[in-house]
Amino acid sequence: MTSELRQVIVVRRDLKMTRGKESGQVGHAVLDSIVPRLSDPVVQEWYHNSQAKIIVSVDSEDELLAVAEKAVEAGIHTAKIIDEGRTMFNGVKTLTCVALGPAKRDELDPITGHLKLR
Repeated sequence: MTSELRQVIVVRRDLKMTRGKESGQVGHAVLDSIVPRLSDPVVQEWYHNSQAKIIVSVDSEDELLAVAEKAVEAGIHTAKIIDEGRTMFNGVKTLTCVALGPAKRDELDPITGHLKLR
């Protein structure tokens, strides 16, 4: 099962974040989805083995929310990242990305397999 566990981070491409900003948001997503669940056996297995992360993108907030909703409906843990707007987005809190999993590849692929790699 180890090689099958992965985390998928879905990033909004329409925001045109700088590489640094996007990288920071992805980092927040990984941590926010893992730290509260450190005792979860799936997280433990993922953490101590592969820590595989796949970064994909969507073109809008609506598309990001639809992906997150499908993941929740499938029983996959999600973590939504809302930027505070201090360095971008003119002070407006903005949904930037969502982390899914870690979960098995066959659970994630129906939800994110069609999305473009970032």
